[in-house]
Amino acid sequence: MSHCSPGGGVAVEPSRPRVAGKLSTVALIGPPNSGKSTLFNRLTGLRQKVANYPGVTVEQHSARMGGIGHRELTLIDLPGIYSLQSYSEDARVAVDVLQGNMPGTPVPDAVLLVLDALQLNRQLMLAAPVLAMGLPTLVLLNMSDLMTSRGGEIDPLALARELGAPVAMISATKGTGFDAIGRFLTRLSEPAEAKLQPMQLPVLQNAASCHQWATQVSSRTKYKAPLSPDWTRRLDSVLLHKIWESFRWSSPPAFH
Repeated sequence: MSHCSPGGGVAVEPSRPRVAGKLSTVALIGPPNSGKSTLFNRLTGLRQKVANYPGVTVEQHSARMGGIGHRELTLIDLPGIYSLQSYSEDARVAVDVLQGNMPGTPVPDAVLLVLDALQLNRQLMLAAPVLAMGLPTLVLLNMSDLMTSRGGEIDPLALARELGAPVAMISATKGTGFDAIGRFLTRLSEPAEAKLQPMQLPVLQNAASCHQWATQVSSRTKYKAPLSPDWTRRLDSVLLHKIWESFRWSSPPAFH
């Protein structure tokens, strides 16, 4: 049974087990507008190959991970999707690649799951089905710098415990937090890493239960949604106005 299934679409099954100590291909997946393309460009240094997957119109983007010193690894940029369980061509391509059923595409040895930290409640709905594939996965909370500047909060260690997978706070735009990606890939290159088993996530049979699960995970990880840019600007204008007024009235009188 699939995880976070809305009642139809692509059947999600566990991926093929990876070979101990072997790491050559990494899949990058995340919802649209999560900053996935920016991250892909950062990790690869923009030297990508573009082609179409066989039999579909979906483009395939792949490149060596030279941007973080791992030129021996190939990064495959999967289509931006909100769910693996849908009838869309993009979802079918993502599932086939992750399960190792896409002709001409190597089976991924690991997954980088990119989520927008500004909209974590919604974006977590992709986490359960991706983690259920059984591939070693690093969850990347992108735009963490904006989340913090807008008053958002989360406990990444608590989220890692909830998901049974490592979590890192990053900013693809600024290039921060990438050291966690390097450590994750280095650990996977060691045979001992293959002994780790992923956590069994709950089986959620419809969109409502999946949303409820994501909301509960957010609550238990002390996630505080950041303010919108409009609210941030309004708050800044109020605070700066009060500070300026306080400064003006507390200033010493001028002597002539």
